[in-house]
Amino acid sequence: MAVEQEALDAVALSREEYDLLVARLGREPNEVELGMFGSLWSEHCGYKNSRPLLRRFPSGGDRVLT
Repeated sequence: MAVEQEALDAVALSREEYDLLVARLGREPNEVELGMFGSLWSEHCGYKNSRPLLRRFPSGGDRVLT
């Protein structure tokens, strides 16, 4: 069963992310799983786009609060 682009758009997953999900599960995800992964892999929860950029900033030193 191929997932429709509309379903991926609803959970903010790209086709590449969906293909990765299928590869990791070894099967097509059901509706609930698709929604869960959409939430878990979202920018809000996972920082998937900003994490590589945040690594460029220093994480230690006198002026860094942790």
